[in-house]
Amino acid sequence: MMNESITNSTLTATNLFMSCKLNGDILYSSSTCQHLLHYDQGEIIGTRIQDYIYQEDLYLVESYFHVPEEKQCNCRFIQREGHVTWVKLHIQKVLNESKDIIEIILNIKPFPAVKGHIVDQLSVAPLPSYPKQVLMKDEHSLFWLLEEAPFGVMINRCGRNVYMNKENATLLGITNRQEWIGKSVLEFVQEDYRDIVSNRIKLIREGKAVGIIEQKWKRINGEELHVEIKSSRTIIQNEIYEYVVINDISSRKQFQEVIQTSRERYRRLVQNSIDTIAVILDDTIVFINDSGVQLFGASSYLDIVGNPVFDFLHSDYHEALKQKLNYVLQEDCEDEISEGVWQTLDGEKVYSEIVAIPITFQQKKAVQIIIRDISYRKEAEKLMLESEKLSIAGQLAAGIAHEIRNPLTAIKGFVQLMKSGVIEKEHYYDIISSELNRIEMILSELLMLAKPHESSFQETNITQLVSEVICLLETQAILHNIRIEFSSSIINE
Repeated sequence: MMNESITNSTLTATNLFMSCKLNGDILYSSSTCQHLLHYDQGEIIGTRIQDYIYQEDLYLVESYFHVPEEKQCNCRFIQREGHVTWVKLHIQKVLNESKDIIEIILNIKPFPAVKGHIVDQLSVAPLPSYPKQVLMKDEHSLFWLLEEAPFGVMINRCGRNVYMNKENATLLGITNRQEWIGKSVLEFVQEDYRDIVSNRIKLIREGKAVGIIEQKWKRINGEELHVEIKSSRTIIQNEIYEYVVINDISSRKQFQEVIQTSRERYRRLVQNSIDTIAVILDDTIVFINDSGVQLFGASSYLDIVGNPVFDFLHSDYHEALKQKLNYVLQEDCEDEISEGVWQTLDGEKVYSEIVAIPITFQQKKAVQIIIRDISYRKEAEKLMLESEKLSIAGQLAAGIAHEIRNPLTAIKGFVQLMKSGVIEKEHYYDIISSELNRIEMILSELLMLAKPHESSFQETNITQLVSEVICLLETQAILHNIRIEFSSSIINE
């Protein structure tokens, strides 16, 4: 668990400067990160700014990233040891010619250490009486505007309440506002935020801007309350007061937590996916996950991000990918799975399946592609094909051996008969010659596998063909005491 104890930097004059991409990737950090966050400069560069911002303040800071105006707020940064330190964050943007945000400049100033709460150090003067025009409760008075404001308003002196409007009383669960006149505002602030509130009061009284801050307060019944605070200095009857505007953001905070959790879950899924996930904007890779870095054999994502996607795709598939990207952008829908061949930085080929999905990146239409490495499947298919070829060759060899053995058996039988002294040998010579021709034909057909020829057909005498077949089988039949009788009249019918 993170140590959430609140600490303050002792370096009141040392600012930390950082620059990062819109997605939070840190491009530069000044060496003062060692003093503020206790990290070396080299450790910070290449990581994400989100990793150093306290979780509860993350959504506020990220929301300021996506607007072109300069913004400032108070938030917490996480030090190496897990401690949390309050800082004043000034956010500037670097825009290109199209007014798109291309870089974020962060000026991070630590708050000075506070010894005790300022509200305990400063004496509280008697509460002043407001000018008559303020006390007038007609619909045209300043008091009426404050009283009927749709947001919480408090006027404090040295952190002690002088006035709160109806909306603020309702927000804090207060029924009798007079009971809280003169009491410290810190009674509503949760303990972890009291040091930063004291700092803000001190800065306000010195006439300095303190920016917006999100805090945790509590109602008088102890219920937790998320609020957004805007404070400024005001003068009433020559006295300095703190003018505080309070907005209840509890519902928004819950929604933000759901969104942040969803974003973190999505980020983890993307980063830990075994498939390569990349974002293509204007044919350029602007994001790639860790699996993609490994797939292309890169040492870091910097070797890939910023390069055209076609630099890594085999030229045979360039046109197909262009059509896929254009279709996804124009139709705003997912494209079908297709195959492609990629090239690693070492020149090796990677066979893959590709899915393209439309997304938004930096307020622009982009395409997210999912690349699944199927090289192992291609290798398995190749081995299976080779195995099938061997199986077919074995079956072919068995068939050829069977076809050749049949005429050889006939030839062998007739030779034995001729040796036994059979008188009528002429007919046997014809059969032996026919069987030798058959063997020659089988071998010729075998050669046709290498160079196929057109099939040729010719008419023949069926009676003669059947007689030759019977003559061929007769020897084998005699060896098994079988007699074959042939009647040509059946064929003629």
